[in-house]
Amino acid sequence: MVFIVNFIILVCTCLGSCNKQGACNFKVLPYLSQSSKLDKIDWCAYVLNCLKEEKLVWSRNEIKTIFNGPCEFLTLLYVDRIQCNQMPFVRRFPVINFWTSDQLKFREIKELESGGFGNGVVANYNEDFESRSILDFVSNIQWVVYDLNKKVEMTLQKHGSHKKFQLYRLKLQEIVSVFTKFNQSDVENVSSSDSLRRKINFEDDSFKHQGKEIGKRFLNEDITSFVLGIESELYTPKKPCLSSGHKMQEKSISKGIFDSPVNVMGKNLHVPSFLSKRDQNQLPSKSRPKRDQMLPPVRRSPYVIRAVPIDTTLTKEENIISNWVFSLVEDPMDNLFLSIFGQRGERHMFESLYPHEHLFYGTIDCFVDVLNYDERARNKDTPSCFFFKTCILNPGYMHIKGTKSEEEYKIFKENVLQCLGVSEDRRSLKGFDMVFFPACSNNHYFVFVYDFKNSKAVILDNLLYNSSDEAYPDLIYNLKYMFGRYLLEINHNMVFSVQYEIDFFDQYMTWKTRGNSNDCGIFLMRHMETYKGGPLAQWECGFKKEGADQLHKIRKLRRRYCLKILLSEVNIMKPEVENLIGQYQRMSHDDRRKLYLDGIVKIGARLVAFGP
Repeated sequence: MVFIVNFIILVCTCLGSCNKQGACNFKVLPYLSQSSKLDKIDWCAYVLNCLKEEKLVWSRNEIKTIFNGPCEFLTLLYVDRIQCNQMPFVRRFPVINFWTSDQLKFREIKELESGGFGNGVVANYNEDFESRSILDFVSNIQWVVYDLNKKVEMTLQKHGSHKKFQLYRLKLQEIVSVFTKFNQSDVENVSSSDSLRRKINFEDDSFKHQGKEIGKRFLNEDITSFVLGIESELYTPKKPCLSSGHKMQEKSISKGIFDSPVNVMGKNLHVPSFLSKRDQNQLPSKSRPKRDQMLPPVRRSPYVIRAVPIDTTLTKEENIISNWVFSLVEDPMDNLFLSIFGQRGERHMFESLYPHEHLFYGTIDCFVDVLNYDERARNKDTPSCFFFKTCILNPGYMHIKGTKSEEEYKIFKENVLQCLGVSEDRRSLKGFDMVFFPACSNNHYFVFVYDFKNSKAVILDNLLYNSSDEAYPDLIYNLKYMFGRYLLEINHNMVFSVQYEIDFFDQYMTWKTRGNSNDCGIFLMRHMETYKGGPLAQWECGFKKEGADQLHKIRKLRRRYCLKILLSEVNIMKPEVENLIGQYQRMSHDDRRKLYLDGIVKIGARLVAFGP
């Protein structure tokens, strides 16, 4: 009984819809009973209704919103109805029995090589024979021959000595040789002849009826006959009888399976759409997104240090885990990071944290999601911060001074909303004291900071400029115009100050550098992590003046930032990362040492292929 219930929940979750973050769908559980009949349920209608309902609540442009509908159904529908010329095949029913994971991966590679998804032609399998060209017939026959040839080769690998299969191979080679001699000109000549222009009429319909009967037998065979189903009302177990003179009835054998809280009174029962007849137009509308929840004050201790320690020595575990990243043990395109906000991080992004390597944009964006997530635990006396991603100031038009078009502002606004998410409080910047804009100019990283609380705007840059130089004038002009226009749209109280009163100035820091050009990304991450808007004397950044001690601390920060991002609670893939780290730790010391030494020799050439 437990197996049947688990199987139904699995089917409803995988082929129907799942809850947020991939949790199982238990909505159908209260409607199950021991007397239900699963074969009486219209499962096709259930899948289609899940598709419609999840499509309405899914927002395509929001990276935080994940489609929870029947992805398997959409994938099989796509590969079945969209033709791929690089992967010919013979169509079979049901489709789910034909396509394997290896075939889907091969199909994905071929479509990406040909320019991406959605470029194929929609197959019209219901088209009449008389309206199809001779090229279609030749193409279909070639697909059949290709499929047959593949099956024969697979059979010969296991039973190569069998004479019958060898005979099949010889016959098939003759057919293949005929198609190789059949040129395109032959097809055009035949198709232009009068004999093939005549319509073909099938007077005998017996083949059609036979095909329908075969299809019915095929669909009905090998289908398990279930004794469990779903009713149109909640199932309530029988209560114990407490009548005088009678003992309590024995409890059901399946205790614990269906003893979940249900509406015993039978009022306001919600019946799933696939179990009851209702108007198809009555679909759920989009609900208002939930507000961002902060941790309660009792869980936000003033003694919690969110910044990475910079003075302590690296532990043995920190060295082993960071060495695993720098050993180049796997594919550089493997995903090691997926935040709850939708940001992805591939392995090569974290490999760029190796000492003396230039940091990638994606690494900083992953770190931004970690900082925004850690804001939940900030002390109430600490200013509230929001960190934007590099996509805000990266476009080329942001580095060229001049009047900006509506299209350019539209792109800027879309990037801002994408970073802020669907929350109305976030989009209105309600409650934020400081906003950070990481930027890159000429492969150099720095950050712009608007301090709303103190009405100032600063540039946190590790490079030391001459007093007469004006740093990044075009970028500053465009940021003030674009961001000020966005504040005007949301009716923010700082819009006038941002546009006319506040001017950016280069923040003085004792640890500014002149010759360090590769570690600007680490300075950027440290500045965003520790800057709280106060005077320099209260800024606990941890850096000293340019020199050997500063370089030593930067090397430690590179390793610790790698661990902080990968092992953060915001990373959905944290369990997978911990599993990979465990496999690496179980290796012998000599094997780990060899992998690390080989990796650090090749890491520079490997990262060149990706660029910053």
